[in-house]
Amino acid sequence: MSEEVQKSCESRLCGHQSCGTSPYSGLLLCQTHLDKDIKLVGNIKTELMQKLQFVMTSEHRSLLRAEQSSLEAELQEVSDAFDALQEQVQQWRERTMSRVQAAHDSVASRLRDAAEAEDCSKEVSEASDAGDWKKVMQLTYSFRMWAEEAQERSESFDQRRSELFLRQSSDYPNASSNLINKFGMRSVGDVTSGVQNLQFVIDRHMSEVVKHCWLDIENSGTTDRHKPPQICRSVASVENLPGRPSCLAVCTNTAGFVGDSSGCVAKSESADSGSEPLPQPCVFVGFYAQVQDEQSESEVEVEPVDYILAISLDGDLRLKCRFNLTGFEWQSDIWDLHCDSERQLLYVSQPSCVAVVNLSGAVYEAIIADSFNDLDIQFGFIDGNQDKLCTFHDRNLFSLSKNDLSSDGIVSTSCSFEPKSPDANGFLVLAGKNIHISRDSNISILCRISCQLLSVYSTIRTVPDQFNLNGLAVDSRSVRFFSSTVYHTVTVLDCFANVLQTLGSVSKPGTDEESFNSPGALCIAELADSRRLIVSDENNRRLRVYEVL
Repeated sequence: MSEEVQKSCESRLCGHQSCGTSPYSGLLLCQTHLDKDIKLVGNIKTELMQKLQFVMTSEHRSLLRAEQSSLEAELQEVSDAFDALQEQVQQWRERTMSRVQAAHDSVASRLRDAAEAEDCSKEVSEASDAGDWKKVMQLTYSFRMWAEEAQERSESFDQRRSELFLRQSSDYPNASSNLINKFGMRSVGDVTSGVQNLQFVIDRHMSEVVKHCWLDIENSGTTDRHKPPQICRSVASVENLPGRPSCLAVCTNTAGFVGDSSGCVAKSESADSGSEPLPQPCVFVGFYAQVQDEQSESEVEVEPVDYILAISLDGDLRLKCRFNLTGFEWQSDIWDLHCDSERQLLYVSQPSCVAVVNLSGAVYEAIIADSFNDLDIQFGFIDGNQDKLCTFHDRNLFSLSKNDLSSDGIVSTSCSFEPKSPDANGFLVLAGKNIHISRDSNISILCRISCQLLSVYSTIRTVPDQFNLNGLAVDSRSVRFFSSTVYHTVTVLDCFANVLQTLGSVSKPGTDEESFNSPGALCIAELADSRRLIVSDENNRRLRVYEVL
């Protein structure tokens, strides 16, 4: 009885005798169901053969073989081209380093001669004062030939330096001779920025190569592939700020800080259960104490914003950084902000005081202008690096140590600038070992180590319609971004002041995504794989965020 069940068709509700095993399902089936499964397998086989035929079509295979050979050759040629480029860069590196080294050795040699001459003079004077004329004669005879050679070297050095200064003055006709005499222009200009700018040139050029050679797979569907490349591309607009933004700073290290349930920045160990981590990077925004009445064009009193705003790049998270400090007045404008990401400290500037607080507003230090008894200073535009804080106000540059707040003194820059009015606009930015200072249309780049001038140019010459600059940011490739509240634009320049792009419409304020209404402070957020430019659009009470190529 069980043997009969075993040989029955295993298709459901079929009681016919099985006659074979299905090649499709592996079940014992009757002849009718077996034929159906065999036909199904035949259909699958036909479909497979069609696909195989498509894949192995001789026409495709011959073309692909040719293309494979072509791409194999292209791979080798691209590799060779990069090797040649790398070799050329290395040659330029050696040539440039050699010339900078020669300039360094020339200055070092001049200093050695000066030091040796000082020692010789001292020995001769001591012998003369002692009445030892025999020794005077011996020293004179001993030093005479060296002194003649050293004099020739010094005269040659001074002659070359004079010729160089004439060339530098010709290169920068807008710089006064007083500026050069006061600071001295360094014998070598800002080579570092030029080399850094090469990174940008390569990035921009290779982005075009990738696009025009169809290697940008992620942008394959775009329709503007043949438009000129844009350095900055708008990615976000942070609207409805509580006031007119006066200054910006970016923090790239927010570890250990959170936003608590009250909407304030707090240390993570003291936060409540409703907290969330502070975004990284995070933008800190300071505000003007007054706002502009657009109808009367006058400033009107409003309730001041009594905190620094911490905000994410997309504007979704907004937190308050509050602090109370004697001498710091929230009823007055905040002149500038500087963030030391490594120390996780904010430096908040007003003329009489710089508040040093952590990201949650806990006061670490108060730098009071009057405490520097021997110096007549006021704080204004500020910036810093790992160990120094610099401030620029009333044509004076003041530097102090972040470690102990000791003063490095004042460097007067009064010869550098000829502002149109006492309240002319300006800015101070530290980029690497360089200091960028501006008043009105003149921009000077100084070496922070020697305070010598590296470069100076007038934006009236380079950007004729957009002078009267209000903000500056410099990225790691020495691409520079300038804002003008008068002309409602942000201009992108390379290290030689060539205009790369202009954001906004000249003299046309607006509220749309293509316009600004008095763009002021700027800052750069250097991310792991990209960069962001943040613009304070003052009269629109918003921040504009751009991706920087």
